[in-house]
Parts: sequence; C-alpha cells; structure tokens
Amino acid sequence: MVMRIGDRNCKKTGCAQYRAKLLPMRTLLLALLPVVAYAADFTVGSATARSGEKATGFIAVPAGVDAATDIPVIVIQGARPGPVLALVAGSHGTEYASIVALQKLAQQADPKELSGTLIVVPLVNVASFREKVPHLNPVDGRNMNRFYPGKPDGTQTERASFAIAKQVVEKCDYLVDLHGGDLDENLRRYSYWARTGAESLDAASRAMVLAFGLDHIILQDFRAPVAPGGAITLTRYASSLGKPCVTAEAGHAGTVDADDVDALIRGCWNLARHLKMLPGNAPPVQHPVWISRVSVITLRFGGHDDRLRDGLFRSQDPRRRGAGGRRGPVHRRGAIAEERRYHRPHRRDRLAVKTAWVLFGLFCCAAQQQEPVARFGTTVVRSAGFRGEIYLLHRGTKRLPNFHRMHSKGTIYTTRLDVPPTNFTAGFPGVTGRFEWFAIDYNGRFWIQEPGLYGFSLLSDDGSMLYIDGQVVIDNDGIHGPNLEYGHVRLKSGLHQIRVSYFQGPRMQVALVLSIARPGTEYRVFNADEFLPPPER
Repeated sequence: MVMRIGDRNCKKTGCAQYRAKLLPMRTLLLALLPVVAYAADFTVGSATARSGEKATGFIAVPAGVDAATDIPVIVIQGARPGPVLALVAGSHGTEYASIVALQKLAQQADPKELSGTLIVVPLVNVASFREKVPHLNPVDGRNMNRFYPGKPDGTQTERASFAIAKQVVEKCDYLVDLHGGDLDENLRRYSYWARTGAESLDAASRAMVLAFGLDHIILQDFRAPVAPGGAITLTRYASSLGKPCVTAEAGHAGTVDADDVDALIRGCWNLARHLKMLPGNAPPVQHPVWISRVSVITLRFGGHDDRLRDGLFRSQDPRRRGAGGRRGPVHRRGAIAEERRYHRPHRRDRLAVKTAWVLFGLFCCAAQQQEPVARFGTTVVRSAGFRGEIYLLHRGTKRLPNFHRMHSKGTIYTTRLDVPPTNFTAGFPGVTGRFEWFAIDYNGRFWIQEPGLYGFSLLSDDGSMLYIDGQVVIDNDGIHGPNLEYGHVRLKSGLHQIRVSYFQGPRMQVALVLSIARPGTEYRVFNADEFLPPPER
C-alpha cells in the first residue's frame, strides 16, 4: 500500500514514519538550493558567465530615431555565492581615467577569488569616446548621465539609458558610478553620498562611500522628487530602486594619470571587500571632509587669485566667515566645492604654476604678432562650399548680430566647418591680431541626391545658428562654452541653400563643427564636396 501525506485513510503512525523519512531528504534539498541556484549562468547583454568564469560582450542599443550603438560589458561570476556589484564608467566618453580604471580592474579580477558577481561597464558613451566630444553624446547632443531610466523609443541616449537600467541596474544589488575629469575639468579626487530619507539605504550607501576611501565627500539630497523633465542620474535612479550606490571622481583634463586610475581601482576593490565579495577588510576613511554646499565659480583668462586652494575655495563674503552658514560636518571654515572644477595645484607646485602663467602670457603676445592659423577658412577663393563674411563685434555682445546692418571686414572660404574646441589663440584668418569678439556669416549651396529626413548637428563656442533654405534648423545662439545642438529637416532632391552664422565672444575657447546624418546613417562632418550637383552631360 502507498501512503500519501494527507491521505485520510492512512494511519497516524504510518504518516509519522513517512514524515520522519522525508525530513532528512527535504533538509538536504533545501541546503542544495543555493548551490544549484548559483550554478546558473549570469547574463548581461550578450555576455554570459558561468560560476567561476569571466565573459565579455555588448549591451545592444537598437537603432531608432538615430543610430544604434553597442555598449561593452564584462561579467565576472565568482566561484561562490554573494551579491551583485555593478561598476559603470564612461558616461562622458572623454573622462579617460575612469574608463581605463575599469578596463584594468576587469583584467585583474579573478573569478575564483570572488564571492558574487561583478558587472563591469567601462564605456557607456561610445560616440563621445570615438569623436572626442566632452560631456555629451554627439549623436543626439545629450548628457548620458541625465536621462534614466530612459525610453525604448527615444534618442540614442534615452535608449542606452533604458538598456542599462534594465540590464545593469535592475540586476545588481549595489552600484558604483565612476567619473574621471573631462577635457575642461581639473578636479580633486572626491566622491558623492546621497541622502534619500530611507534609513537603511542611506546607512548602506554611507558605509560604501567611506569604504571606497576618498577623503572628500560631497553630500547630495535625493529626498525631494525630481521636477518633470529634470535630470535623473544613474545613481539617483538606482537609489529610487533601493540599490545602495556611490559616485566617485578622479582625473583631470582628459588625461590618464596613474595615481587617479589606481585610486579608482583601489576604491572598487575596497568596496568588494566591504561587501564580503573578497577576503580582507576595508577600513573606512578616517576624518573625511564632508561638503554640504556646492557653488559655481567662473575663472576667466587674465589672472588668478592666490586665495584659491586646491579642491576647496574660501568664500570672501564676510557673512560666510566664521561658522559660514555651514550645514552638516563641513571641516573647513567657509569651504565650498567648485562644481566646474577649475582647481589649483598643490602649494609645492605654486612656482611651476606662476612660471606657466608667464610663459602662457608670452605665448599669447607672440601669437598676436603673427597671422593666425586658418582654422575657420582660407582667403583663397573657392567656387564651391561656404563663403564666410567676417565682422567685428563690440565687447559684451551676447547674441548674433544683424549682419545686414554691418560692414564685412574680410571674406574667407571653406568646404567644411570643423573647428573642435580649441584654445582661442587659434584666431581666424583675414583679420590679423583678432582673437575674440568676431563673427562669421557663412553661406553656400549643396545638392541632395536622395530625398528624406536629414539630421544636422552644430557644435559651437560661443553662439551659432543653422538655416536651410531660409528656415531655422538649429538655434545654438548665446554666450556659452562648447555646446552641441541638433535639428532635423526633410529635404527634397535638388539644390538647397545653407547658412551658418557664428560668433566668438570672450576668449578661452573657440569651436564650430557642422555635421550631417543622411537617412539611416551616423553623423559625420558636413563636407560641401560630398554634396555637389551631378556633372552636366
């Protein structure tokens, strides 16, 4: 006779004996469940790693309103069970120190020594890395650390953010977002700790930022909801899902300094030890400087202030001296963090800095005594391409002028507008000794063979406007640093008028790059020689 638990016809003693025999087997099965579960493959994108293995692949971002992209990913699954830690870098593709740090970390990682899983995403913004564009994704002109959780049908940045949200953030238990000092940034190593109002989450992320080991920590406030259309960073989104996370920055001016790279790698390994993913301890940083208020300070060329200190600035507002209106445990009187990160070197380098300023001044004086480099065009007449009329502007001009009321000071010609952000001393041809407060109004014609929806991008420092057939396609006007804007226009087959108006305000940088995307292709610099009418037969 076969007895079944719950069978009303079985005897109590028989059922009891059956349960006694079943209990050890059930206990064994329950003990084996974690082992069986952990033996399963771990997949992110096209990278699938088994227990004790490392795998590489890509997170595919399919084409949509613009081009597709593939984001590299490495999955390292340890030999023993443990948490899933995501390490992300390269949201800004020219912050090289953070990108190199995760590449090296992935090479160093030994899955046999690891408990748990590492998801390593060393380069989110592939187009920025490839085209050397700071801050933004040149495909759609957006910051790739502002649009989480993204949209599956948005621009490339939104679609990439959606893919990372699904493939990385939702699959991890903890997250680290690394940055590394963009092309126009010179910063002291520091990290961020965000308060969300959730006590256990805040405690976990605070322990993580202390274990990471950087001694300057900026406080963020994630307690207030983001306004509609407001920026949502990777860590803010991860925090909203209850994932403890850390942001860390080390690097400067697009360089790869070994000390910066080592600091980021060491911080990630410290976190792995703190989370018991690796053997050993990760003592928290001692006596950190907590920075509760962030201010913006703009430094213009023409001098420097000896009161500035590396990494921190002292307020000269007498109302901010003494206690300085400090919030939280700020450890320096009146100290504030400078968001744009134009920081001074250490005191021991003070002499070198002063010498560099002198040499730079001499260089500028020498540059003003010779003809500038022909970056915006040449005075050699060309029958095709752009014809640019040069105008001088009054100091303090804030927007493009009305050129019809002005007199041109010279004419230049070019087939392409391709001046990436560069030092203002490059100047422009046609007006000797002029480096700022000028404008160029370019006009030309181009031929479209294949009709369709064409994309244009315009990068400039300062203002610029793009017109096609007399209609505004891109408005990038105003005084600003290098800024990239996009526009689309449907073009018929045939000849079209094109106009690009540009002005350079105060010195420091110049930039003017016009790009085009044919239907179904990626953006490339607009070259008038590629849009010539077909030869007459």
